[in-house]
Amino acid sequence: MEQEDTRRAVLLEWEEWNGDKASANAALLFYTYLSTDRHDIQFRHPGDPYQLIRAWLIEAGFIQDANANRRTGSS
Repeated sequence: MEQEDTRRAVLLEWEEWNGDKASANAALLFYTYLSTDRHDIQFRHPGDPYQLIRAWLIEAGFIQDANANRRTGSS
């Protein structure tokens, strides 16, 4: 699966996922779900696949980047 296809599959799966999307740890919970229950979605990424998925969710507007406030000094 090409990375763009994987990204689309992950974002579609997020929309269908019944997990706690409002949780501060939603991206981690979702990644855990993908890792344990969705073996058909393959990740070819040289770095941390969790960080890649988290970045995709932020870019799509599904979750907030909690670290952005820390980097800018905002609250």
